[in-house]
Amino acid sequence: MFIVYILRHAISGQLYIGSCSDLERRLKEHKRHGKEAYKLVYQEFRPTKNESLKRELYLKSGNGRRALKHLLA
Repeated sequence: MFIVYILRHAISGQLYIGSCSDLERRLKEHKRHGKEAYKLVYQEFRPTKNESLKRELYLKSGNGRRALKHLLA
């Protein structure tokens, strides 16, 4: 199982979109690299790595960013 996740910066509101197979580990890595101000705001599960990467790329596209406004509203 793979996870597509979205983090939001607490001050600027900037979004970070990523995918991984172990979300807990990945969030710890983010904190180690100075991303403590980012909070998890969304996650969705995908059965394969390929599907999670496709979804991540879509969410990073123009249409995906527009769809994110509805997902996160």
